[in-house]
Amino acid sequence: MDYAAFGDVLVFDTTYRTNAYKKPFVILAGVSNHFMTTIFGCALLPDETMETYTWVLEMLMDAMDGKRPISVVTDGDRAMRQAINRVIPNCRHRLCSWHLEKNASTNVHIPEFTTDFAQLMLKKCKIDEFDNAWAAMVKQYKLENNNWVLDIHLQRDNWAEAYLCGHMFAGMRSTQRVEGMNAYFNIFLNQKVRLYEFVAQYDRALARMRVNEAETESKTENSFPVLTTPLRSLEKHAAELFTRKIFSLFQHEIRKEGKLFVIERVQREDHRTYRFGEYKAPTCTWTVEYFPADITMKCCCLKFESFSIPCCHMIAVMKSEQLMCIPLSYVLQRWTRRGRSKCQQPSLTQVCSTLTQTAQFGILSSCFSEMSYYASHADKDFEEAREIAFQLTSQMKKCWAMRKEGDAEVGDRNIAPKLYGVGDPNVVKTKGNLGGTSSMGKPPKPRRCGYCRSIGHTKRTCKKLASSSQREGSNSDSEPFMNTELDPHKDDIDELPNYPNDPM
Repeated sequence: MDYAAFGDVLVFDTTYRTNAYKKPFVILAGVSNHFMTTIFGCALLPDETMETYTWVLEMLMDAMDGKRPISVVTDGDRAMRQAINRVIPNCRHRLCSWHLEKNASTNVHIPEFTTDFAQLMLKKCKIDEFDNAWAAMVKQYKLENNNWVLDIHLQRDNWAEAYLCGHMFAGMRSTQRVEGMNAYFNIFLNQKVRLYEFVAQYDRALARMRVNEAETESKTENSFPVLTTPLRSLEKHAAELFTRKIFSLFQHEIRKEGKLFVIERVQREDHRTYRFGEYKAPTCTWTVEYFPADITMKCCCLKFESFSIPCCHMIAVMKSEQLMCIPLSYVLQRWTRRGRSKCQQPSLTQVCSTLTQTAQFGILSSCFSEMSYYASHADKDFEEAREIAFQLTSQMKKCWAMRKEGDAEVGDRNIAPKLYGVGDPNVVKTKGNLGGTSSMGKPPKPRRCGYCRSIGHTKRTCKKLASSSQREGSNSDSEPFMNTELDPHKDDIDELPNYPNDPM
């Protein structure tokens, strides 16, 4: 239901790795009508290849009844980009601004360039103005032959605001929402968590998120914001329509409208054109076309197309045209109080076609758990429910055995029943020698003898120590050999095998 209502923008991030198996943990998220992060799903992957990411996106589309997002925000991973182009080629792809700024600092090593690059990346301007500013910046810092600068310029339509303006991204420019979720999941997950615990802890984290969203929902439904602007009718209508957070953003646009003034108003055949200026900024002008027949507007800033709330220039036209409420064509369902109302839960027949054996097991367990609760209150009901359960279990067992016999004709006949479809992968060692290298990627130091410091043996097999012991033993027949500089128990500790962590 969340994806049906808010799945138009998808954030796809794989920077989180915290489990006992050292596997990438992918979070698929979006933005709810309260402007809060909502989790559509997650995936624990074996690797980060294009084939694996393709599988993730295909499973997501299959689980969400084929609905595809109109825009995706990623951290710029090459395999991820290839998977997006293969599965959802028509969506608009945006690269994370935070990762780009970090890469600029790493690849160019000029702090001033990083600052100018970040400002130009988020600058709202025309495409030709952006191209001129980029050429001037590259020339200023003499980066005409820098490979990273040349490569990132070829991808400018995926990160420059001048190229992305007018495409819906729900106010997201980076994957920081998902990375904020990573920090949030740290409360519930750690590197010692096993797979069966991992899923339960993940569900706990989602439950806490839903409690926070329910609190925000309750505040929206049971209180009314304070109206503070002169455009009281428009402000009140917005307060009735939008959630608290979206209303505060719209209220900010009303305040910005106070700086605007009409430069000219031109009457056309079927519409009127307004040109606005801004107080103390005479060079900044905006044009809005207003069509009174169907009460529609189009602003040159394209903020409504990018964020789907009316901009301050549209509000100025509403004031000039004496509109008492926001036109319904500029009220997007995803930002309203009833953002999920049109998204009904799918029927059980639709769900069952794509369910895995594990999910079906969980659904049936929940159904019979509820039945058991009601049947346990009376002896007669208990006996009847138990008899029916025995009969149904016997029937399902026969059906299962018949299917397995049919499958075993081309395979192994010794097939045991399996209640769950997911098993634990191999646990990765987190202590000692990880695959022949240290944790810093350096080769391990060779082991030396504790007596002669040579490589290849220990004190227990040291020939120099043995010969020294024999000489001292021959010199003192009355006293046993004792070297106070050596720890007689240290060899035993050194020779202990490195047992793996107890899986329990």
